[in-house]
Amino acid sequence: MNSRTPSMLALMFVALVLEPACRESNRGLRVGATAATAKITLANLDTADHGRQDWTYELSGCLDAVTGTLGENDIVSFSSPSIKKDLDGCEVRVKVMKPLDSMVFASGSEAGVLYWAKDIKISEDLNGALSASAPLQKLYNNVPTADAQKSFTLQVPVTFPAAETGTPVTAALSCSPEIPNIGVYKATSDTQGAFSFAVAINSDTSFACTEMIVNVNGVAQKYRANFKTDAGKITGSPAQTVTTQTVTLSLTQTPSPTGGSAGVVVSTTSDAGVCPDGQEYDSTTHACIAAAY
Repeated sequence: MNSRTPSMLALMFVALVLEPACRESNRGLRVGATAATAKITLANLDTADHGRQDWTYELSGCLDAVTGTLGENDIVSFSSPSIKKDLDGCEVRVKVMKPLDSMVFASGSEAGVLYWAKDIKISEDLNGALSASAPLQKLYNNVPTADAQKSFTLQVPVTFPAAETGTPVTAALSCSPEIPNIGVYKATSDTQGAFSFAVAINSDTSFACTEMIVNVNGVAQKYRANFKTDAGKITGSPAQTVTTQTVTLSLTQTPSPTGGSAGVVVSTTSDAGVCPDGQEYDSTTHACIAAAY
């Protein structure tokens, strides 16, 4: 005796008819979007901070935060389905999970963030690959212990061209010998204040400084000023404080083509190859342009 009722036979028939259709529909389903990769070049890193595989490199602001992989020449690869050409408003952070005891961070900076850049736009390089440049604001100093090295304090009073209320405010100097630490800012008014630099030395040392760069709220090189010849000549003595003449800052419209700890290094090469003679690679437009030198 067949135990299958007419209703059961009807259900089996419907299932057999619908199964091929379901299989065809599933073939068209796409599980997840394909991740795109953007290569972002880090600019303004200190000499000692290149190639730090133990640090974390984060892209956020324009998408959910994603961690990148550091490669050669300070280029970090970030992958996400949200990455695309002309994506703007991005931020790049260089972070450390456990800061060293010698690290002192700028007032107003995020905990554990060593460098920061914002308003980054993803574009294309000469080969059409997604890329961008991140001109970083350094946010930390290495302060030696008292028994390890001696140091002196260099104070540079400054006047801004207009009221500046953004934070954090930091400064970098182009000097010989190099002064790698950033200047810690203390305002006396909306337009005036002074930067203090902790400079490690073991004996009286002469410095020749040519330029000051001021970074504000994740924007590198927002202001700059050149030292007059005599004003930039400084001799530091251990445990002493040296104060320069007041420096008048100017608002910077474009990044500096100069190198060193204070400026972005302009290169005549890129991922896409070498620019022709008389041209340099513009990391903002990702194209070869007429050289400024």
